[in-house]
Formats: sequence, C-alpha cells, structure tokens
Amino acid sequence: MYPEKLIRGLAKKAAMEATPEVDVTYQVLARLRSDYSQATWQDEKPFMWLAGISTAAALSLAALAFIAYYLSSDPLSEISQTIAWVM
Repeated sequence: MYPEKLIRGLAKKAAMEATPEVDVTYQVLARLRSDYSQATWQDEKPFMWLAGISTAAALSLAALAFIAYYLSSDPLSEISQTIAWVM
C-alpha cells in the first residue's frame, strides 16, 4: 500500500508542474531542409550499383541452388518409387 501512496503523491506533484513552452519546429525544419539539400543521388550511386550487383549474384546463386537440388533429389525419388512399386 505504501508504494501506491508514494506513486500517487509523485503523480500529483508532476501534474502541478508547469511545462516550459518551447517551439523547435522551425529549427527542425531548417535542419531537415539543409540535410536534404546536401544529399544528392550522386552520393548514393555506389550503393545502387552494389545493390544491383548483389541482387544479380543472389538470383544466379538461387537458380543454381534450385537446379542442384532438383538434380540431387531426382535419384531418391526414383528409388522410392521403385520400392513402392515392389511393395
């Protein structure tokens, strides 16, 4: 019961405290505007090339993995079909 009274007392003190009135909207917008004007697509061009090369490598490796899986699982399916036919 004692912690509840303590928390309620702190809540009442916090409710009585006046909040300062500060407006930082223009400062934030000015900072965002200046950061946006400095960054151009030229800065991101190497990352775009890296993403494209990574995507091409991932797609080719995925295709090779699919082909390898298909070729390696085919003999197992033949063996299981033969066993099922004998049974």
